[in-house]
Amino acid sequence: MNSLSRQCAVILAPAVLLIGCSAIETVSPADGTDEYVFTCTKVAGQPGCATRAREVCPEGYETLSREENFDRKELRVRCTGEGGEEI
Repeated sequence: MNSLSRQCAVILAPAVLLIGCSAIETVSPADGTDEYVFTCTKVAGQPGCATRAREVCPEGYETLSREENFDRKELRVRCTGEGGEEI
């Protein structure tokens, strides 16, 4: 690895490590229960949507929908038990 490549790797590595679950949205459906939509990038070694859903819904969650393509995931859940964390 030459010097320029090494410098680029050192600069870009922290930025890549910060990417994970990049967005979370709370959706309030008509029945009054909170639903959450997690949008996550698919970067190796990073916590994904399911990890974030477990953090927000520690007593478990019901998966309402899931979409995935080559670089992005979206997970829509409803917490079971005692609701979710405040966002």
